Amino acid sequence: MRFAKLLSIVLAAVFVAGCATVVTLRQPLAQMSVGNLQFRGIEATSTLTSVTPENIARLKMSVAERVSKLPKGDVPVKIEVVVTEFDIQSGATRLVAGAFSGSNKMTVSVKVIDPVGKTIADFDVQRSGNPGGYGFFYSQTDATINAVADGIADVLSVKSGARRDL
Repeated sequence: MRFAKLLSIVLAAVFVAGCATVVTLRQPLAQMSVGNLQFRGIEATSTLTSVTPENIARLKMSVAERVSKLPKGDVPVKIEVVVTEFDIQSGATRLVAGAFSGSNKMTVSVKVIDPVGKTIADFDVQRSGNPGGYGFFYSQTDATINAVADGIADVLSVKSGARRDL
């Protein structure tokens, strides 16, 4: 009986999952800009050693995929993304330690710049996710980057509204 209790606790720790995407708005996108933007470029950078060129390319691609689905307008803008935190647990660690291996974390600072160089939106997107042992079965890096890209697109489509937790 004692073994069954211990096994159930271990299994719960392996399979417990929890995720959150939090947006911190410093300068929200004006309501009149929603649907009037033409996304002309996406720049992504980071000085973190944990961020590879492949991660940057994936982030740019994920953001581009999402903003291409937003309504298009006449105002050309550029999106500047700076990765300020990037900590992803390995699949092997997830398999062995499950939820005890900690959360995957990614934070980006985003600015939307108009043609004259004026910032028309400025915000952070912070993703924290702990898929537990389930994270062994998929790319946690891709999932985290995709969730951050979703958060960026939500702000640009004003889906986040006054909400800060997506």
